Amino acid sequence: MEALDDRDWRRLVHTIQRGTCMVLLGPDAATDADDPNGLPLAQHLAETLAAKLPKGAAPPDRDDLPSVAQTFEAARGRIELEMEVEDFCGRFSKRITPLHEDLAALPIPVYINTAPDPALANALRAVGRAPRTAHYDFKRAQGFVLPDPTPEYPWIYDLYGSLAEPQSLVLTERDLLDYLVNVIKGAPPLPAALISRFRDPDTSLLFVCFGFRRWHLRILLHVLRSYEPPNNPNLALEDGAFYTQPDLPQTVVFFDRAHRICFRQAACGGFAAKLRERYQPLAEEPVPPRLEPAADAPVLFLSYTTEDHAAVERLAERLQAEGLRIWLDRQNLRGGDRWEQLIPDVIKRQVDYVLVLQTPQLLARVESYVYREIEESLARQSTFAPKLRFLIPVRMEPDAQIDGLSQLHFVDLTTPRGLDDLVAAIREDWQRRAGRKGSAP
Repeated sequence: MEALDDRDWRRLVHTIQRGTCMVLLGPDAATDADDPNGLPLAQHLAETLAAKLPKGAAPPDRDDLPSVAQTFEAARGRIELEMEVEDFCGRFSKRITPLHEDLAALPIPVYINTAPDPALANALRAVGRAPRTAHYDFKRAQGFVLPDPTPEYPWIYDLYGSLAEPQSLVLTERDLLDYLVNVIKGAPPLPAALISRFRDPDTSLLFVCFGFRRWHLRILLHVLRSYEPPNNPNLALEDGAFYTQPDLPQTVVFFDRAHRICFRQAACGGFAAKLRERYQPLAEEPVPPRLEPAADAPVLFLSYTTEDHAAVERLAERLQAEGLRIWLDRQNLRGGDRWEQLIPDVIKRQVDYVLVLQTPQLLARVESYVYREIEESLARQSTFAPKLRFLIPVRMEPDAQIDGLSQLHFVDLTTPRGLDDLVAAIREDWQRRAGRKGSAP
């Protein structure tokens, strides 16, 4: 299997620079620096649990954590298993590895963690960043809302549970099966803001020691990225042991065709150090001033449901880069403003177009302010001359369309030219308005 070439490095640096890179740390990325063999902590934990099993309770595979944990739970109970995991992981609660240190030095906004390991959070805090941590609990719904990630306040999302709530950890084979079933059913659901990032075709995934030999990852990634194919290749780094698997060709072909994942052989620690070295010159360059849209550019009102805020902000940035002005509620509402009074006036008098951003999250809403915004927008649309547009339905994800807007021509952002089509439709309509007698935009 080939190593990283110059184009791989350049593409990675570009995605980090643009804020579209998401790092997924596999269980094999967490290692014990004091272990001369460099074993992953998951394997080390499996061996520790296996050594404490009663005689005659040997697991089928002493190196496989789910198998060993299942045997341990059957012999000594779930609480004993959680206590052993807490004691084991507690020994590493303050450590920082070179791998995590190098990854923390990069301005990546979202990190996905798959091991009960605090090294990444420790490393981020050590370089002055303030990570916001959250986790998936496959047994019960979480009541929190993730704020938007930034390089200064990045996400760390523990995909397989957290040590802070040991019952949420995916440890045994039965846990893994229940976890997959619940993720597929969305009961409980993963955070909508996280799913929207996974399904954003501009997001580039960087898998570090993820362990693609594990069968369940095919199912998990199908759920996480089940819609639009990514615009750019994703990158998976695995060590030499991965490339000795007998079914390697089938694995590589499957993930390449299904998710555009390119596999590269590299030592994860050395890779992270080199990536940090490659990115460093960019970090030292002055940031160019952001170009603002012209004062006479049309103003767009983006109507959306709260769960889609992260995806909507990225869309807003792309539209602004095309020279269009944006009216966003969180940017423009001030303390004391009342939605019922302000928004109708904004739609009637302050904006030139309303974009209704349609997603499954919006369609699932029984009640939403978006429906009020649509009502106000349809009323203003009725005052426009024929063939001029004011309300533009926009499909953000496949099969997401509000029935009440079916009479209007919509723009589909799930297609490769979706954004170009949207910008062209607005510009063409804006020019038609300017060309009408007695009107000037």
